[in-house]
Amino acid sequence: MKSAREIFHQGKFTNVKITSGLFRGRELKAPQNGVTHPMGSREKLALFNSLSDKIKDKIILDVFAGTGALGLEALSRGASHVTFIEADKKAAEILKQNAIVLGVFEQVRIYNTKAEKIDFDSPFDIVIADPPYEYFHDLPLSVLDRLAKTAREYFVLSHPSDFDPHAIDAELLSTKAYAGSRITIFRPHEA
Repeated sequence: MKSAREIFHQGKFTNVKITSGLFRGRELKAPQNGVTHPMGSREKLALFNSLSDKIKDKIILDVFAGTGALGLEALSRGASHVTFIEADKKAAEILKQNAIVLGVFEQVRIYNTKAEKIDFDSPFDIVIADPPYEYFHDLPLSVLDRLAKTAREYFVLSHPSDFDPHAIDAELLSTKAYAGSRITIFRPHEA
């Protein structure tokens, strides 16, 4: 049986790098087959710079996680724990391998299921959602509202430019445009 490192260094992958923090410059693997769509490094850097010191020691939920680039970036910047939700089995396995290779597997939980099928009874400090854009408009607004309510401090959503973020039941703090995409940060309403 091959080790995670051996699997990590074989096959056709697109390299994605951690942009800052403890693991800055370390490569993550993501399949080239279109199963995932890692956020561009410019967008990822801007997102995490806007959250800056708000990540340290936080408990994060990374939804539509792909191979883990956003949640692993959060760990690199000092988050204490990340829960990942990824529906695609192959992507979830690569995510697991990425966490093992970085030495953070003890700081993560990985759920291989659809975001629509999971419900959490305790909130996370920050929820980050980067749904595949080809699937975005099929995603029920109720799922996004539920994810926003799952966040204690911030809900971060990457979305196509034609989506109106005001539709989400949370306080809109900022929206930044990147080509055909937007990254919006919300503060959940007080319960």
